[in-house]
Amino acid sequence: MTDIFTEIEKIIADEYDAVLTSRKDIGDFYINENRDAVNVKSNNVDKVNFSPNMVSVPKILDFLENYSNKNVIYVFVDYKMLDNEIKILETTKVNIEHIDWNCLAIRAQGKGVIQKPGNLLINKEQTREQWIKICWEKYKEYAKKQIITMNKIIIDCERVRF
Repeated sequence: MTDIFTEIEKIIADEYDAVLTSRKDIGDFYINENRDAVNVKSNNVDKVNFSPNMVSVPKILDFLENYSNKNVIYVFVDYKMLDNEIKILETTKVNIEHIDWNCLAIRAQGKGVIQKPGNLLINKEQTREQWIKICWEKYKEYAKKQIITMNKIIIDCERVRF
């Protein structure tokens, strides 16, 4: 049996007559003749949810900065469980460049991962170029904080005497 998240991804992929990809891919599935990458992020409205991981920063920047690559689309799904059945309450489909950075954060996992810790904010006026530029700025801020953290760890390690 698959987990609920995968079941929801499959439900959404079926709506587009698409096939799920591997977990390593930029999208959960691809749609249309442009092969737009689609990521499904599900939220059980009856639970306290934490910041979902959306994508690693290097992976999304590599993808978006190559303009031969198409769109990255997120489908945010609110659902609840009723009698052990998934009941989808609402879906919101948005291109990544229209997700406002005021609802995103870069957190320490691997080389940095983009998370959505708050409510979704959409900015349809924001272009791909603007989104990438802000991402790079946020990534530099993240990297500076990581350097400070790593330097503190080094200092702590240097205090250890054997």
